[in-house]
Amino acid sequence: MSRSVALERGISVIVPTYCRASEIDTLLFPSLLEQSLHPKEVIVVDDTPDDSVKLVCEKWSPLFAPSKIPVIYLRNQPPRSTAKAKKYGGSKASGDLLTFLDSDLILDCDYLRCILEVFLKDPQSVGVQGFIVNSASDSRIQAFRRVIKHPEGIGYAVLSSFLRNFLALTIPSTNSCRIFEYPQTLDKTIACDWVNWSNATIIHKVFSSIEPDEGLKGYSYGGDVLFSLQLRQYGRLYITPNAKCTHLYSTSGRTDQASLLKQEKYFLGKVFGLRGPAVYYGRRVFFSLMGALGLMQK
Repeated sequence: MSRSVALERGISVIVPTYCRASEIDTLLFPSLLEQSLHPKEVIVVDDTPDDSVKLVCEKWSPLFAPSKIPVIYLRNQPPRSTAKAKKYGGSKASGDLLTFLDSDLILDCDYLRCILEVFLKDPQSVGVQGFIVNSASDSRIQAFRRVIKHPEGIGYAVLSSFLRNFLALTIPSTNSCRIFEYPQTLDKTIACDWVNWSNATIIHKVFSSIEPDEGLKGYSYGGDVLFSLQLRQYGRLYITPNAKCTHLYSTSGRTDQASLLKQEKYFLGKVFGLRGPAVYYGRRVFFSLMGALGLMQK
């Protein structure tokens, strides 16, 4: 069976969300409606305690209807969990591909078509992510940029390797996407070590066979990396510059700092094993020092 036949049921878009009705209404849904390749369906899995997201879905459902794209609203079961919302949305989806999108994204009009093209070119592909064109706005990348002003030479290579491997700091790269690394320059489709959950497309059958890490509740810090480590056992992962998107990094619905630090500690333990606590406390010292030097300010 050819890959094209195997994917004939199309793409289901799944949007886990929490308190982001405005972002869905003004950013994501308009760009989804303009896709050159229509998704089979749009599934919104909502953890918001009120009906604001539900009302947005009801508003947009008739707008998607002429393109025969059903908008399906699902209320996630408590307690709040991004990982559980993804799993729930996947269980209700009918497409052969599941595209998970953050609610604060704006997609290029050819985003879904370019994602599908990667899957069709490589039958061994199981996960594909698009390219976030404004990833330099990510706070993790900004922290790195404040430390290293001139990204060149041996000194840069040594320091960036230290920050990535010993402090788990996400570093900018060129045509490379390893763990704790994200490309600032990407001029070709490349294999990668992880897919960013903000925009990731996974083979449905493969996604269904992987259970989310139960240790990551709520915001699911680092859940995309842990999931990718399992996903790579099933096939290849890619990132393509042809599927462009802009991530607005909304502050709405973010978890509290105490919970985030708890998840970070758990995540680093899963990735680094016995070295996890040392990496965690090393990061605390590093960020404290950066703050004292005034380098963590916006």
